Amino acid sequence: MFFDNVEIVHNRGALLEETHYYPFGLVMSGISSKAAGKVENRYKFNGIEESTDFEISMYDAFYRNLDPQIGRFWQIDPKPNYGESLYSVMSNNPILYSDFLGDTIKYATGAGGDMAKQMVEKFVNKTIINNKGKEIANKNYNEAFANIVGKLNGAADNFIFNFDESTTEGLVSYDGKDVNIKIAEPGDAYGTKIGAEGILFEETKHAEQVLDGKTFFGLNASGKWGASTNLQNEIEAKMFAGQELGIKKYYTEQESGSEFHVPTQLGYLKYFAKTDADKMLYLNSGVKDLSVSSTNGKFSSVNINGTYPKLLGTAVNNPLTERTKTSQLFGYPRRL
Repeated sequence: MFFDNVEIVHNRGALLEETHYYPFGLVMSGISSKAAGKVENRYKFNGIEESTDFEISMYDAFYRNLDPQIGRFWQIDPKPNYGESLYSVMSNNPILYSDFLGDTIKYATGAGGDMAKQMVEKFVNKTIINNKGKEIANKNYNEAFANIVGKLNGAADNFIFNFDESTTEGLVSYDGKDVNIKIAEPGDAYGTKIGAEGILFEETKHAEQVLDGKTFFGLNASGKWGASTNLQNEIEAKMFAGQELGIKKYYTEQESGSEFHVPTQLGYLKYFAKTDADKMLYLNSGVKDLSVSSTNGKFSSVNINGTYPKLLGTAVNNPLTERTKTSQLFGYPRRL
């Protein structure tokens, strides 16, 4: 194809407003400007309406008021994280978090909550301070994971992270008030370099599935909250963890003085289960008489039990058309 006499014209529009901010939203007046005679845009920093009544710079968030001069809200947090001030703004990290409602993400109290916070921040902070006091790029920063955490942070409901080293299985549950994200220590058979970090990524993905309406909760006949989910959600969450953190194909098991290479859970899903149907069958029923080899050339067979024998592969029928939080039902509508 031949073009002749092509002319590209760039017509520059009028610059109506240019605004620069200090970290918590205070305007840098010296280098900010706006065109005279134009309607003022009050929805600026963090998407919150700015109020300049009585010459006081303040932002009217949905739940409370932000004072950008001191980087604090005037009212206490309606979803408090008791590991920090009830008046803190965006967990004291306005570069990472957005808090247009005036509430925050939370961590459980105690050592489990502190550990969970360290694990989350390892992957969501773009920079860290090294042992020389210098700010450097965080090599562990994970954009996909940070985006989900930001999504949970902006949700109308509490998502509470906790770490329990005494258990091997993570869980996303609902207690009638908050969504709880439990991180566990699965051991080498899971399939990431650090098993607990794999569970962190997997369960955080499950929490996002709640927001996307792929999972919802209902109160059962015994008075306990249960999740409506399926094997597809499990596959999606596990493969997210493996994709972002990398997968170890095998771990070693001792038998009769020999070390045998056994596929990890994530390793089997990626390298042995060729189709979604194979993946669902593995998670539901396990695998029988799987041939494995040892470091000294011996062969044996192992049986791997299904992790989710009660889950099905059929689609979750989510009836919700809007966010619902009643005494019998909790969840969000399905996102297309």
